[in-house]
Amino acid sequence: EAQEAISRIVVDAVTFTDGSPVISSVTDLKTKKTDGTLSAGYSVRIGGHALKLGGSDNGIWFVPLNDDGTVEKDESKWIAVDTSLVSRNDPSTLEFPLYAPIVPGMKYAIAVRTSISKSGTERKTSVTGFSAVPLTLA
Repeated sequence: EAQEAISRIVVDAVTFTDGSPVISSVTDLKTKKTDGTLSAGYSVRIGGHALKLGGSDNGIWFVPLNDDGTVEKDESKWIAVDTSLVSRNDPSTLEFPLYAPIVPGMKYAIAVRTSISKSGTERKTSVTGFSAVPLTLA
């Protein structure tokens, strides 16, 4: 009976995860919008999982998007968020005021990098996740 049940199991997909931060939403806390429009000087909430900042290599950046929508690979062009201003640092939520000098009209992704694993231990190498929705300053 058990073997018959096992023989009927169908696998639809196999998902591999490396533990990188997953950004599922970016919310402008002034307007409550999640459409990618952000308000300078107001707080931003990042939702997802494996977001908690920590370890020797961590941070939040606004990453310019290239004309084709891909993220800028040159990290010297990334705009860092002052992590001392992060008011909420949980595995599923990060919150910070938007004081980073991003340019109105330009499109960005948010990058979150952490060295902390789900179990709370420090990884040997950091992992980075990017937001999917293009972000602009209102």
